[in-house]
Amino acid sequence: MMKKVAIVTGGSRGIGFSIARQLGVDGYRIVILATGEAGRYQENFHLLDELEIEWHYVQGSIDSTEDRKRLVEETVSRFSRIDVLVNNAGVAPLERNDLLEMTEESFDRVIGINTKGTMF
Repeated sequence: MMKKVAIVTGGSRGIGFSIARQLGVDGYRIVILATGEAGRYQENFHLLDELEIEWHYVQGSIDSTEDRKRLVEETVSRFSRIDVLVNNAGVAPLERNDLLEMTEESFDRVIGINTKGTMF
């Protein structure tokens, strides 16, 4: 039987990594999407290797149409399927201010990642 495949956005550290690790322990092959260079997360990726979890890392952001397409293409190319999508990636405003003081740049970033990226 072929193992199921889970994509975890924002899965390189924190809650996302814990979700990815547990899914891997539960028998899933894991694809992690995050914005940073893979080298930043080597300690976590080494843990996945120690646990004998099959995983793949994709550098990108869910607010980018091209990155979302590449994520799906790389996942299907590598593992032939997608069974689970964990939309964990999210950001806070650039500056925590009163709502009336929020900048358009900060608003666009939050909406682009937390809402638009998850939707598409």
